[in-house]
Amino acid sequence: MIYHIYIYQNKITEDLVEIFDKLSNNTEIHLLNDNMLKISMSLSVNEELVDFNMIHASIVSDFNVDTKLLYIHEKVLDFIPEEVIFDNITLLNHRAYDVTSFIIELGHYRNKRDYLKKQFVGLLGQDYIKTILMIAKSNMNFSITAKKLFLHRNSLNYRLDKIKNKTDINVKTFRGLRAFVNIFDE
Repeated sequence: MIYHIYIYQNKITEDLVEIFDKLSNNTEIHLLNDNMLKISMSLSVNEELVDFNMIHASIVSDFNVDTKLLYIHEKVLDFIPEEVIFDNITLLNHRAYDVTSFIIELGHYRNKRDYLKKQFVGLLGQDYIKTILMIAKSNMNFSITAKKLFLHRNSLNYRLDKIKNKTDINVKTFRGLRAFVNIFDE
């Protein structure tokens, strides 16, 4: 599994680059410009994901600088290209974001919402989007959702797992569902 970490600061320091260089042997570091650093980490299946909220807090306290940190699984780049990340990371508050919280934040902007709608429909298809919205309308009651969609409960679970595998967003959680509802619910 490959994760990409994007760090945005007013000025990236060499000390910050060194810290991430020592973090793991399976790390590639790219200084994209004076304000943006990209770290790509390769994790084995058994390795746990690093606590990025802790890393963000450490960067802020050690360097005393406002920092925006976005960490995403490589598959997310299939529907959110790096250019979109570069263009929008400056809109974020100073904290750590995963793909779900990033989508929630972008959902506050109409033009970003329209773009994300198109990307998600292209990636998942209209049936899966209808499934997500029906979960919201059913107050996250998956049995009721399955009945309203004329699906077996296991078929619904299969769809939800497929959404998670394609997007890295878990719609079985309130946060994951909120990410989609912010985009699709008018």
